[in-house]
Amino acid sequence: MELLEAMEELEAQAAVPQGSAAPMVDDVVVMQVKHTQQKLMAAHLQRSSGKDASSFPFFWVLSKLMKLYEEYPDGITDAIALTELMAAHYQRHNGRPLAGVAGHRGLQTEDDLLSEGFEDEAIYATIAHMDGHRLTLQLQTADSLDVWMTVNMYFHQRFRACMTCIQTMGSRQRRFPLTAQRQVIFTKAKVLERKDVSAHGQSTTVSLLPTPYMVLQLERGRAADEQFVAKAVSLAEIDRRAHPGNPHPLLQQSIVKARVVDIGAVRPCKTPLHIQRQVILLGEVTHEAARQTLRSSQRFIEGTHMLVLWDDQVVLSRLFNVGDDLIVFQPFVHMCEHNDDEIGSIVNEYSASQPHHRFYFEYGTATVLFTRNRHVTKATVTTGQATSLATDAHYSAIDRLPIEAIQSTWVNFAVYGQVDEIRVSHGIPLMAAYFYAYYDPTTGSSPASESSAIPQRSLDRAIVSKYYLVVLMRVYDAGSKRTLCVEITGENAVRALRLRRGQSVLLQGLVAVNLNDPAIASLRQDRIGQQQYAGTQGTAAFAFTNSDYSKQAPQPNGTSESHEIALMSDWVSIFGDQAAFQEARLSLINQTLGFLNSIRELPLMNHWCASALLNKRPVVSMLPIRMNITSLGWLIPSAGSDVFAIDSTCEQGFSTMLAHKPCLRPLEMAPRVHASDTDEPRWRCDFCHEIFTGMHETLQSFGDLVVAIEDGSTSELLAYCQGPMVESILGLAADEYVQLSLSDKRALLGRAIGRDFLFLLSRCDARSVVVQDNHAKQIRTAMSTRIDVVQQVDGYAQAQQLLRQLKHSRRSGDFE
Repeated sequence: MELLEAMEELEAQAAVPQGSAAPMVDDVVVMQVKHTQQKLMAAHLQRSSGKDASSFPFFWVLSKLMKLYEEYPDGITDAIALTELMAAHYQRHNGRPLAGVAGHRGLQTEDDLLSEGFEDEAIYATIAHMDGHRLTLQLQTADSLDVWMTVNMYFHQRFRACMTCIQTMGSRQRRFPLTAQRQVIFTKAKVLERKDVSAHGQSTTVSLLPTPYMVLQLERGRAADEQFVAKAVSLAEIDRRAHPGNPHPLLQQSIVKARVVDIGAVRPCKTPLHIQRQVILLGEVTHEAARQTLRSSQRFIEGTHMLVLWDDQVVLSRLFNVGDDLIVFQPFVHMCEHNDDEIGSIVNEYSASQPHHRFYFEYGTATVLFTRNRHVTKATVTTGQATSLATDAHYSAIDRLPIEAIQSTWVNFAVYGQVDEIRVSHGIPLMAAYFYAYYDPTTGSSPASESSAIPQRSLDRAIVSKYYLVVLMRVYDAGSKRTLCVEITGENAVRALRLRRGQSVLLQGLVAVNLNDPAIASLRQDRIGQQQYAGTQGTAAFAFTNSDYSKQAPQPNGTSESHEIALMSDWVSIFGDQAAFQEARLSLINQTLGFLNSIRELPLMNHWCASALLNKRPVVSMLPIRMNITSLGWLIPSAGSDVFAIDSTCEQGFSTMLAHKPCLRPLEMAPRVHASDTDEPRWRCDFCHEIFTGMHETLQSFGDLVVAIEDGSTSELLAYCQGPMVESILGLAADEYVQLSLSDKRALLGRAIGRDFLFLLSRCDARSVVVQDNHAKQIRTAMSTRIDVVQQVDGYAQAQQLLRQLKHSRRSGDFE
């Protein structure tokens, strides 16, 4: 697109009447995605000869591009983007693992058995033969389902004991369940390598040592398997048998059938008896479809019982899936004691009113697990269009959806927009209410079903103790009249601390909730926030009140607050690897150097485009532009006034500051609480609401540097930058700058004048700045542009590139 055509198109977009609905305007990011979509579709149609009409959704393309931009700071070409995304597309559609085995390993040769990490993989195999204490297994290879690699395994004693016990129970099939054609999944199998003596040590044989972590699969319709399943008892029967008058040894010899309702995350233990544990929620096996819905976190099957895996046993959870029928041979039924702190913390974690906490199952020394594959896939959420919770399926829209389309039933969706407001607090997040609203109906616990005798539940339980840093952010897009409130906790909250208003972000793995949902509203009552935190003497409070989430703030262009709230957190750590939640991720596009270097061949826009577009919120969010620095100076605040001055002499200070490491915002000295405090200084960060002592959380950073830029054909454009961006322009770190003399500081600023840079500009809050015009007259102007990325231009390389373009234009006949 030529420069004049780009200016006319953007000018037409800027002329949209304010009273009409704002259209979905394409900024630089959206144009990059649409350009890549067209390239991908053309390449795919050419490869498939027009027979396959596969699509390349907007957020899928954007997420893949952002990953490439972060991996390649020097930028990528269209050819690299096309190759990487086409490979990911075909892998997404054709490279899924087999049903029933989540992420099993494909093997090529025996060398793969000796490779690092083999023991930690889930291996899919079929029993070919059993001879004494050895099983001959056919392992699936990576290339084809019809090609197998044969290896011997010494099976664990628990499986021989299981086979012997089942034979005494009158099994019709000899050596059941270790029969031929039985499919198994195992992990943690160590490799035994032996040299062949007859071959003079020139060849080796490989065998697998016994592993207790193996799950045997039962097939529906096979007579012996159906007979074995018929001998299993329900969870209700175990409830009837588990009473003080029943001898425990008889209870340990049961065969229990249950359905896997949920596989929790691996969590550290509270007591020193174990290091870690994982809870598997089990429910009754019913003939109803095991379909699940996450609307208000309700399920058709309740997880009334628990199978607890301790320490190394947690690897077993990777060998079956949510929705599978689990046949547990001789589980260890652990009768709970009143002083069992560990089970108390487990019950309190999932539901404070769990009715079935008299006992729980364990993977004992004689326990063997059998599975029957589930009939349905993961949960499906229905929105305006079908949106699956499976990987990448929620990116089904070719174009980005407006914020108004988000509904409280959405899970694992993505949003691209600009930051309108960001706040930080410490306390119980809204995510805690969603967590317990997710599990309480599953475990048969709901606010309506609780009796007055049961203590009121507290949101301040162990699972949310490490999510007390809460970031509340509001985002908008160019074509929306609403802002979306996003609560961020976990690792992404730390990254969000450095966000600035007006910057563009990509938020992935979001979960939408509604504050008016009864399941969440009942957990957000004020009385819950006043309860004591388990194990402390203090009280826990909410990080933000309900009014903070639903705040109706006046917005430009008539925008209003959305009724839906989006949550972003460490979902895999909270709900487990097999939950229907994808890992959330926050990407700050404005500060991704690979993005700027990948779009540097786009038509460069002049000062008219920058000044006209950056001050119109609905039109453009960021602007890549190549310009020359004409002058620069430090931004100096005026006492008792909101007008700023510019200091080019470096005499008035404000060039450097002591900043808070997590957020890169200025610190203030805090008064000492007691006279006996240490001599180390005490600091306060008003943005993060933190007070700390010492210098470990501080760093020397640059203040605000005002830069006047132009491209030789337009008037100057004022923009400011701070921190790392100032360092990129001056070529010197802040801690080194403070050691320079006054004359050296002036010379350092002077050396930056006249140099060409590639800038990525964005909007910011307007500041009134006093500058001097060509007649040395002071005038007051508004500065609403911020520099987010700076890349120095190599003049020689740019000249060589221009010559190549001119030669190409002459050969193609386009140059006159």
